[in-house]
Amino acid sequence: MWPKAFAQLIELAPHVSRLLPMADRFFQNKAQTDDASRKAMEALESVAEGLRGDLGQVSAANAGLGKQVDALSGKLAGIDTGIGTKVDALTENLSLVSSHVDSIGKNVGNMSTALSSLKTDLETATARIEGVTSDVRGARTSAETLEVRFNKLETTQGRLFLLLGITILLLVVAVGLLTLLYMRAR
Repeated sequence: MWPKAFAQLIELAPHVSRLLPMADRFFQNKAQTDDASRKAMEALESVAEGLRGDLGQVSAANAGLGKQVDALSGKLAGIDTGIGTKVDALTENLSLVSSHVDSIGKNVGNMSTALSSLKTDLETATARIEGVTSDVRGARTSAETLEVRFNKLETTQGRLFLLLGITILLLVVAVGLLTLLYMRAR
């Protein structure tokens, strides 16, 4: 039995010598394909790291805008408090005017003094109202500017998510192509 086995191995030796170069080429191609796959994965990994960094910057920008919104909310609350105070002051001024009218009825001689005091109080109240109106306009302009910034930030965030989706899709396509190449190489 052993002599037959050795005889058959000797008959197969020339065929094996023809298969060795083919096997060598197969293993070289496989090594090159593996190396190309590794490089492609490294490139995709660096792109993903860049996207992660960009998303971190967007998050930081969102946090900064949130702080600005909080600051503007505080300012608006201060303006509301200021308006209440100014309305109270205006009410007090109106009560002073009423007392002046009563004193005019009692003392005709003091009429000129009471009218000049009333005029001063009304000018002060008008100036305060104009100041409040200006503050409200400024707050409204700031809120509109902030809204425009938020819209721009949302647009940028949408673009980044689109880029991330495209990158993931390209990664899936690359892995699929690499798998297909590997299967053809077999």
